[in-house]
Amino acid sequence: MSPFVRYVPNGLSFVRILCAPIFLYFGTTVASVYILILAGLTDFLDGYTARKFKVESKFGQILDPIADKIFCNTALWYIYTTTGHRSCILWAAVVLTLRDVSLIIGGILINFYGLKMDTRPIYISKICTTLIITLCGLLLIPNVPLPWIQACAISCVVCVVYTGYRYARRIFF
Repeated sequence: MSPFVRYVPNGLSFVRILCAPIFLYFGTTVASVYILILAGLTDFLDGYTARKFKVESKFGQILDPIADKIFCNTALWYIYTTTGHRSCILWAAVVLTLRDVSLIIGGILINFYGLKMDTRPIYISKICTTLIITLCGLLLIPNVPLPWIQACAISCVVCVVYTGYRYARRIFF
């Protein structure tokens, strides 16, 4: 195995972080849909590559969810502020941001106090990220039926709340 392979998963996470400002640059255009697809692929491939080639790292376990948080929050809030689907996604954006800010503050406090924390991702969090990226895509594609958008937004809220609960259980129980 090439020594280069051990850097691929973290490199893919960095690509996802870079997708956030690129997404903002393209706005609500077709190119943004391709950026969403790229972000989704990097999310899948970073974990897959790390497991397949056994190059998982503590840094990668922290970087991957941070990349998800940066990209998903950026995309969802940008779409919220620039499209007419505001009522459909406000709750998803608010709940996602509250969960992510809580997790980041919790992680900082845990590290500050020198406590141990299980940093492995919860599988359903990958499904949650996929739902958020899908919601963003539905909001950018013209003429998507409103019930589809609403169903995806509700699914996102439920998934975000559930993953927040699961992460909180890891920390406090």
